[in-house]
Amino acid sequence: MRVIKAELLHDGLRVLAQLRRQKEAAIEAGDLDQATELRNAEEELVTRLTKREREWTAGVDGGTRSTLPCSGSR
Repeated sequence: MRVIKAELLHDGLRVLAQLRRQKEAAIEAGDLDQATELRNAEEELVTRLTKREREWTAGVDGGTRSTLPCSGSR
């Protein structure tokens, strides 16, 4: 079960990294509407991953620690 959880978290982090790259590309291209949509998707994914991680770690360390990278603000 722990392996499945790790794989799901890894997949989520990979998608998060992709969203961040796309957001940065949209900013560089001056497409602020697209950058805003990507930022919103990024924030939603971080929220979902953080919640899921807390649920998974609740029995281990109380779920008070997060290993998710923080979203940089612009």
